[in-house]
Formats: sequence, structure tokens, C-alpha cells
Amino acid sequence: MIHFDRPGDHAAVLKTIAASLATIIANEEKIMSALTDLQAADTALKTEVATFLTDVATALTNAGTDPAAIEAVVTDINTEVAGLTAADPVTGTTPA
Repeated sequence: MIHFDRPGDHAAVLKTIAASLATIIANEEKIMSALTDLQAADTALKTEVATFLTDVATALTNAGTDPAAIEAVVTDINTEVAGLTAADPVTGTTPA
């Protein structure tokens, strides 16, 4: 703690405070950049999900009441889900 009522050189303390502030600002910039990336990924994911659900709804509508066509839609959905769950969550690739 700085006691300005005492005589002395406070340059070292002020230098430490300035360095700490620089570190805080640098970390804030990294955090804000990461937040921007996460927001973009969230938006992209929402778009993908909306497209998928729209495609499923269209496929089910086109299938009507035909059991074979409905089963084909279910098979397609299960295939998509299997591919997604097998993929690495970081890279999005399926292990060999």
C-alpha cells in the first residue's frame, strides 16, 4: 500500500501498478477476443440447428403417412446424429 503522507520514492510502486494494469488490459483483450469467437460459433451453431430442423420438417412433410418414407427420414437423422456424436468436439473430425 502506498502511504503518500510518508516521504520516499514511490516510483517503484507506481511502476509495479503500471505493469499490473498493462497485464490486466492485455488479459481483457484476450478475453474479449475469445468471447467474440464464442459468440460467432454460437451464431453459426444456431444457424446449423435451424437449417437441420427445417430440413427434418420438410422431409417429414414430404414423407406424409408413408411408413417407408418416414423410416427413411428417421434413418437419415440417425446417420447424421451418429456422425456428429462420433466427431471430435474440438476439431469436428471423426477419428480414423
